[in-house]
Amino acid sequence: MKIYLSLILLLSGIIHAQNNSSIMKEQSQYYKQFGLKHEYQWDSLSQTPMIMAAKTNSTSCDLTKKVYGWHPYWSGSTIHNNYDWSMISEFCYFDYEVSPTTGNNTNASFAWSTSAAVNAAFSNSVNVHFCATMFSNHATFWASSTAQQTFITNAINLLTSRGAHGLNIDFEVMGSADKIPFKNFMINLSTQLKATNPNYKLTMALYAVEWSSVFDIPALVPYVDDFIIMGYDYYYAGSTIAGPTAPLYNFDPTYDRTLSRSITYYLNQGVPASKLLLGLPYYGREWGTVSNTIPSSVITPTSAPGAFTSSRTYSFIRNNPTTYSVTNRYWDANSYTPYYTYQSSGNWRQCFIDDKYSMSKKFDMVNQRGLGGIGIWALGYDNGYSDYWDAIKEKFSSCKVVNCTDSIFDMGGPNRNYYSSESYSFTISPDNANKVKLTFSQFNLEQGFDSLYIYDGPSISSPTLAVRTGTAIPGIIQSTGPFLTLRFKSDGATNRAGFKALWECQLDNTPPTTQISSVSGWITNDFIVNYTDADNVNGSGLEDSFYQVSYFDGIEWRANAERGFFNDDFNTNSLHPDWTNAVGTWTINSGNLHQTDETNSNANVYSALTQTLSNRYLYHFKGTISGAAASRRAGIHIFCDDASQSNRGNNYLIWMRPDQGTIELYKNTSNVLSVVKTVTYTVNANVTYDYKISFDRISGELKLWINNNFITSWIDATPFMNGNAISFRTGNCQFRVDDLRVYRSRANSTSISVGNSNTKDIRKENSSPSIASAKINSIVKDNFDNISAVSTQTYHIDWTPPIMLGSVNDGSGSDRDTTFVGNQLLINYSAAKDTNSGVLEYYYAIGTFAGAQDVVAWTNNALNLTVTQNGMSLSNGLRYYTMVKSKNNAGLVSDSIVSDGILYLLTTLSADLNLLNELSIFPNPAKNDISITLISDKEYSSIYQLIDAAGKIINEKELKIKPGVNSLNINVNAFNLSQGVYFFKIVSEHGQHVKKLIIE
Repeated sequence: MKIYLSLILLLSGIIHAQNNSSIMKEQSQYYKQFGLKHEYQWDSLSQTPMIMAAKTNSTSCDLTKKVYGWHPYWSGSTIHNNYDWSMISEFCYFDYEVSPTTGNNTNASFAWSTSAAVNAAFSNSVNVHFCATMFSNHATFWASSTAQQTFITNAINLLTSRGAHGLNIDFEVMGSADKIPFKNFMINLSTQLKATNPNYKLTMALYAVEWSSVFDIPALVPYVDDFIIMGYDYYYAGSTIAGPTAPLYNFDPTYDRTLSRSITYYLNQGVPASKLLLGLPYYGREWGTVSNTIPSSVITPTSAPGAFTSSRTYSFIRNNPTTYSVTNRYWDANSYTPYYTYQSSGNWRQCFIDDKYSMSKKFDMVNQRGLGGIGIWALGYDNGYSDYWDAIKEKFSSCKVVNCTDSIFDMGGPNRNYYSSESYSFTISPDNANKVKLTFSQFNLEQGFDSLYIYDGPSISSPTLAVRTGTAIPGIIQSTGPFLTLRFKSDGATNRAGFKALWECQLDNTPPTTQISSVSGWITNDFIVNYTDADNVNGSGLEDSFYQVSYFDGIEWRANAERGFFNDDFNTNSLHPDWTNAVGTWTINSGNLHQTDETNSNANVYSALTQTLSNRYLYHFKGTISGAAASRRAGIHIFCDDASQSNRGNNYLIWMRPDQGTIELYKNTSNVLSVVKTVTYTVNANVTYDYKISFDRISGELKLWINNNFITSWIDATPFMNGNAISFRTGNCQFRVDDLRVYRSRANSTSISVGNSNTKDIRKENSSPSIASAKINSIVKDNFDNISAVSTQTYHIDWTPPIMLGSVNDGSGSDRDTTFVGNQLLINYSAAKDTNSGVLEYYYAIGTFAGAQDVVAWTNNALNLTVTQNGMSLSNGLRYYTMVKSKNNAGLVSDSIVSDGILYLLTTLSADLNLLNELSIFPNPAKNDISITLISDKEYSSIYQLIDAAGKIINEKELKIKPGVNSLNINVNAFNLSQGVYFFKIVSEHGQHVKKLIIE
């Protein structure tokens, strides 16, 4: 801050004479002598403030701790333009100086009502406070209830007039006599503030060292919202030893007051950790010293050669790199503070001031002790430099950075003893860590009284890895996951050297892998699929496993939504009937589901999907947002219980907004939208992204990956347990969707059901032997949200036996009824049909009655459609029947079909056998009359016989056969024939022939 830099050099004599005054008191009282009433007047005393270089950061970071910054009234009218407002939660305008006699403000420069910095704080949605100070004559104030009430009334009016948020009390140089009146005053003040506006916050400054037990902490806790330790001036203008303004650990063995001890003190006094803030200096101190070594005595008095003391802001140090150079910079490992030592006019000077690293270590302490945040004295003292802002972002925001390795110590630091009555815990959680390893280099605790507990997880409720006391150095301790929690306690007596350790992490950025077992051959029934899932050697371990079952219906791959799976590649010409086009223009276009109505703010296409069969589900699709509107958005509702409603009933919505650069997560309860998390992430228009979303209906955890990069998660404390649909949604955009898959969680093996039923996983057989009908996909993720590639395995399915078509013909061509060859049977049949796995082979058998195989047992005939069975000894007058069946490539066997049989008859006139083939019967089968025709080129006498299947002659008659066509009409009803098979036989000197007659 240029204004401060130009004026602070005037303070050396004044500050040195103040003796143990806080920096806030020193500077406030110094600047009041100018009597300036407007912010712009301070600008005239300084050069133009340095402007901090603009930084670009595509990621928005939200504070996770309170950052309370005091803005001094003398800062001028423009310096606040350099504040990183996103890293400030509480802005406090300094100061209203309370008159002990009247309670009114005695600071003529208090520009609360017109301050541009206050306006800027409001504009940046930062909570605004003002600070009231009193540095002397407290007893006068306690004695006047009128003065107290005047101040309280004024404070309330000032807050109300500005619409501000709170009041900070900085009453310094109080002693033990002030304890009760101060407590009573604060209770009265809080009561009246809260009565005016229950949202008003009351905060107060705590001394770095409470020498006189001024604060009745238990009594104040219910009335004070935040307590801010003024964690500076441990070594001040009047110190006789040069030392760090804010030592994290003990600098000088003779003086053990430190930030770590102050924190322990106030926590032990009863300040809740969440209400305790650690105020830190954006300045340091510089002294004239007797030597360049540390600790070094300060040269006093001011008249002595080399005597000097002054405050140095961070920007002053950075703006004077010649004096405060790398070669003049040193590191004090005891206090964890950098310092500079150099000569001026032949005299030594030492300047102790924090850089980004040492300030970050103080921020680490805030995190380790679980404090509510930090205070900054003062905003603007780092003007022009972003180092401290970056440290805040890295330690206290959603963009927090935790390195993979670092040292840890007890509260005494690396070289000093820990303190009495300590009790604290902190968690080590490095970014992207898989496991955390702890290696101790020192361990010395009071045996049995002081102990260190180490837990395998993110809290002291995690499993205990070790409990250590005494002096034995523990071996290497390693967590099983990405967290390690330490808890330390000491009693009120003996202190020891404590512990030093190095923690290291193992990174896991490697995705796990998954493989699916294959099945050789064809599947005809339910089957088991085994999975081989693995993480890398140093991985974090597997957390979730998912599988998806789909089937090919001859046109496209689908999945059984009633079984909790979904599959749509959108490769058909029209929207599948599974989908309901509720609102908008949803069509299939170029292999995508496409919504084209940009005027619609809530387009809806949905499909039924059972989501209650597994604990976890994974939703996977590709999505592309496009269009010309200014506020385009699209996404998916999962776990819907009524997708026909405008917000799909009870469900979760994952909502991408390319024009706002955000992704929003919603929980919709009773059809009412409620955003639960907003993430800054740019989804560019006209770019296709791969989305994966998991939801655990038991734990309520929802996670999102984009292009396999983990983006965000959110846990619903009261998750929905039932979902029956999914729905895509768009708002004022075009949206393309492709390759939608829904997975279920699984174990190391799954049972896959097969069959033509809505209860089966695979509902279709192969449409041809070469096209697989079943597909299983597998995905796994590890404990660090690395997600595997999709593993796919296809299977051939056939649960239907082949079908024998046509009939079995006795003979080599059309069906024959009679054979006169006694050592051979000829058979032919039609090909079987099997469109799924195809016909593998045929079998035939021959017997003396239908279905029998007493002559020839089942015999493999390969793929032949004819049989020549030689070597037979047929019996005269006996009928022989042939059975044929087929088997497909899946091993399934068809039903058998049987011939109508062939009769073997002996004949001695084989030369005339051809004549016998001229006999025909019509109609056959017959019900009433039949006509028998015989063609002959000779004239001869014969006998005809009508014989039943058992060989009994029913009718016999002589016939005279003449050359040409001979006909005989017979009324079969005259013989009272029942339905069945009969034979018509003609016997003559030329031989005999037989024809089968079927009576219906």
